Amino acid sequence: MASFPVEKGNENRDVLLQEFESQPKQPEQQPTAATSFQGSQNNTVPPDVEVDPPAGHPYKHPPSHPQGPYRHHPPRYTGRTEMGSEYDKEPCCGISLLKYVLFIFNFFLLLAGAAVLVIGIWTLISKTDYMDMLCTNVYYFSVILLIVSGALIMILAATGCYGAVQEVKGCLLVYFTFLLLLCIIEIAVAIFLCVFSAQLTSHLEVCLNKTLSMNYAKEGEEAFTENFDDLQRSFKCCGSINYTDWETSYWNTSGLSGKLRTPESCCKSESEGCAIRDHPSNINRYGCVTGLRVYLSDSLVIIMLVFLGIGLVEMIGLVFTMCLYCHLRYEAEDL
Repeated sequence: MASFPVEKGNENRDVLLQEFESQPKQPEQQPTAATSFQGSQNNTVPPDVEVDPPAGHPYKHPPSHPQGPYRHHPPRYTGRTEMGSEYDKEPCCGISLLKYVLFIFNFFLLLAGAAVLVIGIWTLISKTDYMDMLCTNVYYFSVILLIVSGALIMILAATGCYGAVQEVKGCLLVYFTFLLLLCIIEIAVAIFLCVFSAQLTSHLEVCLNKTLSMNYAKEGEEAFTENFDDLQRSFKCCGSINYTDWETSYWNTSGLSGKLRTPESCCKSESEGCAIRDHPSNINRYGCVTGLRVYLSDSLVIIMLVFLGIGLVEMIGLVFTMCLYCHLRYEAEDL
């Protein structure tokens, strides 16, 4: 309100009041969208108040645009003029950083899955020669599970790469769920194989002696007979515990042995009739349990370490996936 000097006395009071009232009044200025937008930048408008963006703002389309005046839908505009998400500005866990980290992680996970698949196939081809001598299918099924895990890892890694680059929340959620299940199964199998390896010696002593006594040289068990001969030649051993195991075997009690004390594959220098004498200079006297245990233990340790290593690596991928999924979800809720 304008002020005016007050004179001593009341002589000119009426004249001054008339002059002041005769002055033209300035019209009160109404706020516009531009001034409201400018005020929101100066924090004079609360950030939660929805105001129309000014003309020329990137969110604004011409009125004749087929999608309407806005590019997607009228946003809850808070005066933020920069494009992109506020979560992109986070220094450690921004969406852009998480997206590319998860893509690189899944690329290497894809390569790891291919390596697991190759190791599983190689183990199945070259390390299962003596599986029919065992009384359990644990080793065989662990190899099959290794192959299946390698194939699933490759599929999930490709799914994770697509979900990360395209920022598809549903794809990331499916990837996270199946990767979590696979991780739990792999770690559980690794723990089981560790326990089974510790009991492998006692298992082989019972199982190998039983299969040797019942199946060697028996009709219909030609494959077992050939594999056991190969086992004795490869590990330079004879029988299960020692060479005396052949005395109670079907091969000896049925009369198939003839004059031989042990199969000829027990001989140090194999030749026809070499096993008539069981002198230490002539045949290998130690059993095959020790050699077969070392053979199977080495393979089981490789499989166990592969399962454990892949499971731990997948846990890192689970963390990155959930961080990216939560960021994308919060960003969608803010729009």
